[in-house]
Amino acid sequence: MTELIYRKIAKRLDGSTGLPIVRRRIVGLTTTERDVAQAVATEFLSESRNQTELSYFMPQVRQGSGDTPYIFFGDIGEIALFEHRSASPIEYRLSVLAREGDLVVIGGQRNRSFEQYLEKDLGLGHRDYLYIDQTNDEVRVPTPVKCLKDAHAYAQLCAQVEERGGATLVAHITTGTIWTLAKKLGRDTGLPIHVAGPTPSLTARVNDKLWFASLTTRLFGEAAVPHKYSVYGPAALTGRVHSLARSYEKIVIKVPDSAGSAGNFPILSADIADISVKDLHQYLKDLIVDTVGSSPYPLMVQVWDCNVLTSPSVQLWIPPAEEGPPVIEGIFEQYLTGQAGRFSGAVPAALPDDWDFKLSRDALMLGHILQTLDYFGRCSFDTIISGKSFETASLYWVECNGRWGGVSVPMTLLNSLFAPDKTPAYIIAHRSGLVPSHRPFSSGLDILKDLLWHPGANSGIVFLAPIGFEEGNTLIFLSLAIKTTDAVDQAETVFQRLAAIP
Repeated sequence: MTELIYRKIAKRLDGSTGLPIVRRRIVGLTTTERDVAQAVATEFLSESRNQTELSYFMPQVRQGSGDTPYIFFGDIGEIALFEHRSASPIEYRLSVLAREGDLVVIGGQRNRSFEQYLEKDLGLGHRDYLYIDQTNDEVRVPTPVKCLKDAHAYAQLCAQVEERGGATLVAHITTGTIWTLAKKLGRDTGLPIHVAGPTPSLTARVNDKLWFASLTTRLFGEAAVPHKYSVYGPAALTGRVHSLARSYEKIVIKVPDSAGSAGNFPILSADIADISVKDLHQYLKDLIVDTVGSSPYPLMVQVWDCNVLTSPSVQLWIPPAEEGPPVIEGIFEQYLTGQAGRFSGAVPAALPDDWDFKLSRDALMLGHILQTLDYFGRCSFDTIISGKSFETASLYWVECNGRWGGVSVPMTLLNSLFAPDKTPAYIIAHRSGLVPSHRPFSSGLDILKDLLWHPGANSGIVFLAPIGFEEGNTLIFLSLAIKTTDAVDQAETVFQRLAAIP
C-alpha cells in the first residue's frame, strides 16, 4: 500500500530554486519499493565519483540554486554530434526561463526582436544579454568553452558576475566546462557561485543510453528494457545487426551519449536482407562513419518495437534529498501529425489512470536512485508502451535526458505564465522543414500577430526561440487554447499561414 494516495495535482513548490517547479503528480512508494530503489542506488554509489568531484570544485562553487541572479547558457554544442554545428538561434530557447536581472549568454547572432518579444509581449521582464563573438574562430567553439578559454569572453562574464554579487549557472547540459567555469569565477571574484545541475561524471552517466539501460535493468528487470546490445567494434556491429535482422523488422543503432535523433540510425531489415556480410559491413560503415567518425564505439544496437501504442516521457525536477523527494512535473506524449504519424512535438499525456500511476511510481523510483547519487536539477525519462492494447501492453524504459530539453523548457515557462491550476490546454509544436524562406523574427510576428498570446489570455501562440524564422527550417512554439483540439488547430493555422506567404 502506498504511503501517499496517488493524485494528479498542480501545486507550486516553494523551494530554494528560483525556477518555477510544479508538482503535478503525488505518488508514494511502498516500503518494499523504496528498499529496492535504495539497494540499487547503493550498488551504483560504489561506482560513483560524485563526492570526489564535488570536493574538487568546493569551496569556490556549490551545487544547487543560490539566492543570486541566474546566468543561462543555452548552447547545445557540448552534446555528442552537435559539437561542430554552427551557432544557432536555438540558443535563445533557455532564455525564456530568465527573470528580471538574470543574464543570458549567447554565442550566435543577436536577435533584438526576440529579446523584446520576451520582455514586452510575454511580460517576462528585462534580462541582460552577453554576446560572445565567434566570427574569428576557424572552428565553432561551444559558448561555455569560449567563456572559459577566451580571455576577453571570460573577462566580460567575470564582470557580469561581480556586478551581480555572484551567480547560479544554468546550462542546457551541465558539463565539466560549466563546473570548471564556475570554479574559476568563484576563485577570481570571491563571490558565491552555484551550479544548478549534476556533477560532470553524473551528467555523462545519466545521458549515456547504455548506463541507463543497465540501471533500469537492475531496478525493474531485463523485460523493462527493449532488446539491446553493446558492440565495441565494426565486426561486432555487423554480426549483431546481421543476426537481429533475421528476427526483427526494424533495428536502430544508437550513439549512447548523443541526443534526440542525431545519434540514431534506423535500419529496416528488408533493406539488408539480400546483401552479403561483407557488403553489410561496408553499408554500416558508410551509414555511421560520416556522421560519428571512425571510432564511435561502444554503440548500442536495439530492436525497434513496431507495436508502439504511445511513447510517453516523464518530466522530473530532482532537488537535494533534504528538500524532499523528486518532483513529477508532468507526463507527455509525442504529438504526431499526418497519415505517416510525423513527429510534430509533444502534448500532456492522456493515459489510462493505471498507466499514469505506473509511470509516475516507476519514475519516482528512478528519481530516488538519482537523488541518492546526488543528482540535482532537471531530468526526464523516455519510455515506450507497446502492445495491442493498454490492457495487455508492456512498459519499456528507453533513455534518460539529464538536461533541459524541448519539453521541460516550455513546461517550466508555463509555470511562470500561469498559476498551477489555471494552465490552459496546450501542445508543444516542434516541426521541421515547413518554413519556405528565411525572414526576420519581427516579420514572422507581424504575419501571426492576431494569433499571438498576451498576458491574461487563455489562448494564443508563444514562441520559444527565433530559430524557424532566422534559419528557415524549424519552428518551435506553444499553442494554448481552451481545449487541446483547438490548440492543435491553432498550430496548424500557423504552419499553413507561413507556408502560404513567400
